Amino acid sequence: MSGELSFGLADLQREAAAGRKLPPVELVNPTQCGDIDIRIARDGTWFHQGTPVGRKELVRLFSTILRKDGADYVLVTPAEKMRIRVEDVPFMAVL
Repeated sequence: MSGELSFGLADLQREAAAGRKLPPVELVNPTQCGDIDIRIARDGTWFHQGTPVGRKELVRLFSTILRKDGADYVLVTPAEKMRIRVEDVPFMAVL
């Protein structure tokens, strides 16, 4: 990701594995939008179609493309923006 706004899931996975910075999801606003059956439970467990996502790498990847748009939480790529459900609000630790 050499300063470009174009990134795909494979690119994101390579970037995350290499410990590089997060993708610039705040800079993209794709037109495709909808809902996807992904839920983040109160305890932080990610579910897809009611089943816990067992691959930590996939959860880490999804977490890098998660964004809050108004009252909605969405997974964002340059091609699409999909709304997910979050059971509890995230918190930020300030040191």
